[in-house]
Amino acid sequence: MKFILRVEEKGKFIEILFTKNELRTFYDLCYFPNEKEIKENKFKIPFKKMKFLIHDVIDKGVCYELANGKIKNKSVRYLVRKPKWKI
Repeated sequence: MKFILRVEEKGKFIEILFTKNELRTFYDLCYFPNEKEIKENKFKIPFKKMKFLIHDVIDKGVCYELANGKIKNKSVRYLVRKPKWKI
């Protein structure tokens, strides 16, 4: 089984493919975060896809640099890659 998450904004869209096992990995992480049998390598690919979705797509890659509790600098830095929107 494969699942496609489609993000739409202003007539553009991005589709992110998740496999059944990747979704199951998130389930395991949510309900069994301290289990020793869950290996770190199991989370690398789904975690990278979620980082891409949340930081690069939803938050548009915006990073803030703080100094003395105030925003010193605002820049765009993509953690995974720059999103390629389709029309």
